[in-house]
Amino acid sequence: DIGKGTGLGLAQIYGFVRQSGGTATIDSAVGRGTTVSLYLPRAAIAAEDEQPGSITSRPVEGHGKTILVVDDQADVREVVETWLSGHGYRIVTAADGIEARRLLQDGAQIDLLLTDVVMPNGVSGIELARTARRLRPTMKIVLVSGFARDMQTRIRDQDDFVFLEKPFRQMELAETIDTLLGSQPKHHRPTR
Repeated sequence: DIGKGTGLGLAQIYGFVRQSGGTATIDSAVGRGTTVSLYLPRAAIAAEDEQPGSITSRPVEGHGKTILVVDDQADVREVVETWLSGHGYRIVTAADGIEARRLLQDGAQIDLLLTDVVMPNGVSGIELARTARRLRPTMKIVLVSGFARDMQTRIRDQDDFVFLEKPFRQMELAETIDTLLGSQPKHHRPTR
């Protein structure tokens, strides 16, 4: 329920820290409280200013393709929608698997399904993805979860879904989707 938490907050923080080569510790005592410490490695070299016209990663453009984003957390849907619409994708959202399944059955134009795995109301992201595959065999599907180990046992080899582990970076998400949809732009010259 909203406000009761899922227990994923610390898991996500730990994931961010580990991605950066660091670690986290928790110190807790009755009457004193809890301290969460994050330890991140110091950069080996100073950050360099980006030179005009340099490209650090290739641009991502959605070319108007439509993505169905399914997550029971409104704030997560909003962030992902903002990220992807900023890359030129058209976004349709659903709060659970039931709502998403209805959109798929109603024939809405959708090029890719991006769904969280753990969802309420009896339809998990994996079940939704399998339904989507039956309804639209060529649709690209990306499953998102903070439980990477659990995914290996829940997804069958024949499912052929792409898995993205939480937490992920904006460009990691955009480039994964861009690759799947084949919406990679033609060669872009740096602007001066």
